[in-house]
Amino acid sequence: MDRIQKLIFPVIAILVLACQGKQELASNPPDLSEIPDQESWNATLVSTRQGRATSKIHYGYMQRFSKKKLVKMTQGVDIELCDGRGVPASNAHSEEAVLNEANSNVELTGQVVVTSSKGFNLNTNRLTWNDRQGKFFSDEFVRVITAERDTLYGIGFESAVGLENWTIKKPYGVTQRKLNLKFDDNAANTENEER
Repeated sequence: MDRIQKLIFPVIAILVLACQGKQELASNPPDLSEIPDQESWNATLVSTRQGRATSKIHYGYMQRFSKKKLVKMTQGVDIELCDGRGVPASNAHSEEAVLNEANSNVELTGQVVVTSSKGFNLNTNRLTWNDRQGKFFSDEFVRVITAERDTLYGIGFESAVGLENWTIKKPYGVTQRKLNLKFDDNAANTENEER
Protein backbone atom coordinates (compact mmCIF):
# COMPACT_ATOMS: atom_id res chain seq x y z
CA MET A 1 0.00 0.00 0.00
CA ASP A 2 2.88 2.36 0.73
CA ARG A 3 4.16 1.94 -2.81
CA ILE A 4 0.79 2.86 -4.32
CA GLN A 5 0.50 5.92 -2.09
CA LYS A 6 4.02 7.01 -3.05
CA LEU A 7 3.07 6.79 -6.73
CA ILE A 8 -0.36 8.41 -6.41
CA PHE A 9 0.78 11.56 -4.54
CA PRO A 10 3.24 12.74 -7.25
CA VAL A 11 0.66 12.11 -9.98
CA ILE A 12 -1.97 14.14 -8.11
CA ALA A 13 0.55 16.93 -7.49
CA ILE A 14 1.41 17.09 -11.19
CA LEU A 15 -2.28 17.24 -12.17
CA VAL A 16 -2.98 20.03 -9.66
CA LEU A 17 -0.02 22.09 -10.94
CA ALA A 18 -1.03 21.50 -14.56
CA CYS A 19 -4.58 22.71 -13.89
CA GLN A 20 -3.29 25.83 -12.12
CA GLY A 21 -1.08 26.64 -15.11
CA LYS A 22 -4.06 26.44 -17.48
CA GLN A 23 -6.13 28.75 -15.25
CA GLU A 24 -3.34 31.35 -15.25
CA LEU A 25 -3.16 31.28 -19.07
CA ALA A 26 -6.92 31.65 -19.40
CA SER A 27 -7.00 34.67 -17.04
CA ASN A 28 -4.12 36.45 -18.89
CA PRO A 29 -4.88 36.29 -22.63
CA PRO A 30 -2.00 37.24 -24.94
CA ASP A 31 -1.85 40.70 -26.55
CA LEU A 32 -2.99 39.89 -30.09
CA SER A 33 -1.79 43.26 -31.45
CA GLU A 34 1.79 41.99 -31.01
CA ILE A 35 1.11 38.90 -33.14
CA PRO A 36 1.24 39.42 -36.93
CA ASP A 37 -1.87 38.62 -38.99
CA GLN A 38 0.26 37.76 -42.01
CA GLU A 39 3.83 36.76 -42.68
CA SER A 40 5.67 36.49 -45.97
CA TRP A 41 9.18 35.63 -47.12
CA ASN A 42 11.09 36.84 -50.17
CA ALA A 43 8.18 38.52 -51.95
CA THR A 44 7.32 41.75 -53.78
CA LEU A 45 4.53 44.19 -52.87
CA VAL A 46 3.31 46.36 -55.78
CA SER A 47 1.36 49.61 -55.25
CA THR A 48 -0.62 51.21 -58.06
CA ARG A 49 -2.57 54.39 -58.63
CA GLN A 50 -5.04 54.64 -61.53
CA GLY A 51 -3.59 51.49 -63.07
CA ARG A 52 0.04 52.69 -62.97
CA ALA A 53 2.71 51.33 -60.66
CA THR A 54 3.84 53.79 -57.98
CA SER A 55 6.21 51.44 -56.16
CA LYS A 56 7.49 47.87 -56.00
CA ILE A 57 8.78 46.78 -52.60
CA HIS A 58 10.84 43.60 -52.39
CA TYR A 59 11.68 42.27 -48.91
CA GLY A 60 13.28 39.27 -47.27
CA TYR A 61 10.67 38.94 -44.50
CA MET A 62 7.39 40.75 -43.78
CA GLN A 63 4.96 40.89 -40.85
CA ARG A 64 1.56 42.63 -41.14
CA PHE A 65 -0.24 43.90 -38.04
CA SER A 66 -3.83 44.76 -39.07
CA LYS A 67 -4.90 46.34 -35.77
CA LYS A 68 -1.88 48.67 -35.76
CA LYS A 69 -2.10 49.23 -39.56
CA LEU A 70 1.62 48.49 -39.85
CA VAL A 71 3.66 46.30 -42.18
CA LYS A 72 7.21 45.57 -40.95
CA MET A 73 9.77 44.43 -43.49
CA THR A 74 13.25 43.11 -42.64
CA GLN A 75 16.14 41.10 -44.06
CA GLY A 76 16.82 43.69 -46.76
CA VAL A 77 14.27 45.95 -48.43
CA ASP A 78 14.51 47.19 -52.03
CA ILE A 79 12.02 49.73 -53.35
CA GLU A 80 11.60 50.82 -56.96
CA LEU A 81 9.71 54.12 -57.02
CA CYS A 82 7.97 55.37 -60.16
CA ASP A 83 6.96 58.82 -61.35
CA GLY A 84 3.33 59.75 -62.15
CA ARG A 85 3.53 57.95 -65.51
CA GLY A 86 4.69 54.66 -63.95
CA VAL A 87 8.30 55.10 -65.16
CA PRO A 88 11.02 54.06 -62.64
CA ALA A 89 12.53 57.23 -61.15
CA SER A 90 14.60 55.97 -58.20
CA ASN A 91 15.60 52.90 -56.21
CA ALA A 92 15.91 52.75 -52.42
CA HIS A 93 17.62 50.06 -50.36
CA SER A 94 17.54 49.70 -46.58
CA GLU A 95 18.01 47.05 -43.93
CA GLU A 96 14.44 47.46 -42.64
CA ALA A 97 11.26 49.38 -43.45
CA VAL A 98 7.86 49.99 -41.87
CA LEU A 99 4.80 50.78 -44.00
CA ASN A 100 2.12 52.74 -42.16
CA GLU A 101 -1.10 51.72 -43.91
CA ALA A 102 -3.02 54.65 -42.36
CA ASN A 103 -0.99 57.35 -44.17
CA SER A 104 0.96 55.33 -46.82
CA ASN A 105 4.34 56.43 -45.40
CA VAL A 106 7.27 54.01 -45.63
CA GLU A 107 10.01 54.61 -43.05
CA LEU A 108 13.35 53.14 -44.16
CA THR A 109 15.98 52.48 -41.48
CA GLY A 110 19.48 51.08 -41.22
CA GLN A 111 21.91 51.85 -44.01
CA VAL A 112 19.60 53.65 -46.44
CA VAL A 113 20.83 54.24 -50.01
CA VAL A 114 18.69 55.91 -52.67
CA THR A 115 19.80 56.21 -56.31
CA SER A 116 17.93 58.17 -58.98
CA SER A 117 17.72 57.18 -62.62
CA LYS A 118 19.75 60.35 -63.35
CA GLY A 119 22.75 59.31 -61.21
CA PHE A 120 21.97 61.15 -57.95
CA ASN A 121 22.79 59.25 -54.71
CA LEU A 122 21.57 59.75 -51.15
CA ASN A 123 22.89 57.99 -48.01
CA THR A 124 21.35 58.26 -44.54
CA ASN A 125 20.24 56.12 -41.57
CA ARG A 126 16.53 57.04 -41.61
CA LEU A 127 14.36 58.21 -44.49
CA THR A 128 10.60 58.46 -44.98
CA TRP A 129 8.87 58.01 -48.33
CA ASN A 130 5.46 59.75 -48.41
CA ASP A 131 3.57 58.02 -51.22
CA ARG A 132 0.67 60.49 -51.24
CA GLN A 133 2.95 63.51 -51.69
CA GLY A 134 5.52 61.66 -53.79
CA LYS A 135 8.38 62.93 -51.59
CA PHE A 136 11.29 61.76 -49.46
CA PHE A 137 11.84 63.31 -46.01
CA SER A 138 14.59 62.96 -43.40
CA ASP A 139 15.63 64.85 -40.26
CA GLU A 140 18.84 62.83 -39.97
CA PHE A 141 22.38 63.31 -41.24
CA VAL A 142 22.53 62.84 -45.04
CA ARG A 143 25.23 62.54 -47.68
CA VAL A 144 24.31 63.52 -51.20
CA ILE A 145 26.40 62.77 -54.29
CA THR A 146 25.17 64.64 -57.35
CA ALA A 147 25.31 63.38 -60.93
CA GLU A 148 28.31 65.72 -61.39
CA ARG A 149 30.07 63.85 -58.51
CA ASP A 150 29.84 66.73 -56.01
CA THR A 151 29.43 65.55 -52.41
CA LEU A 152 27.29 67.50 -49.95
CA TYR A 153 26.48 66.73 -46.33
CA GLY A 154 23.81 68.05 -44.02
CA ILE A 155 21.08 67.49 -41.50
CA GLY A 156 17.61 67.09 -42.96
CA PHE A 157 16.56 66.35 -46.52
CA GLU A 158 13.51 66.65 -48.76
CA SER A 159 13.02 65.81 -52.44
CA ALA A 160 10.66 64.49 -55.09
CA VAL A 161 10.63 60.84 -56.20
CA GLY A 162 13.47 61.15 -58.73
CA LEU A 163 15.64 63.04 -56.20
CA GLU A 164 15.15 66.24 -58.16
CA ASN A 165 14.30 69.61 -56.58
CA TRP A 166 16.00 68.50 -53.38
CA THR A 167 16.65 70.51 -50.22
CA ILE A 168 19.23 69.95 -47.49
CA LYS A 169 18.30 71.95 -44.39
CA LYS A 170 21.80 72.41 -42.89
CA PRO A 171 24.22 71.76 -45.79
CA TYR A 172 28.01 71.70 -45.96
CA GLY A 173 30.46 70.27 -48.47
CA VAL A 174 33.16 70.98 -51.03
CA THR A 175 33.02 71.48 -54.79
CA GLN A 176 35.38 72.87 -57.40
CA ARG A 177 32.52 74.10 -59.57
CA LYS A 178 30.56 77.34 -59.44
CA LEU A 179 27.17 76.65 -57.84
CA ASN A 180 23.96 78.65 -58.02
CA LEU A 181 22.66 78.32 -54.44
CA LYS A 182 19.33 79.55 -53.15
CA PHE A 183 18.98 80.48 -49.49
CA ASP A 184 15.72 80.67 -47.60
CA ASP A 185 15.78 84.03 -45.76
CA ASN A 186 12.85 83.00 -43.57
CA ALA A 187 14.76 79.94 -42.31
CA ALA A 188 17.83 82.09 -41.58
CA ASN A 189 15.76 84.66 -39.65
CA THR A 190 14.04 81.93 -37.62
CA GLU A 191 17.40 80.38 -36.77
CA ASN A 192 18.82 83.76 -35.64
CA GLU A 193 15.74 84.37 -33.43
CA GLU A 194 16.23 80.97 -31.75
CA ARG A 195 19.81 81.87 -30.80
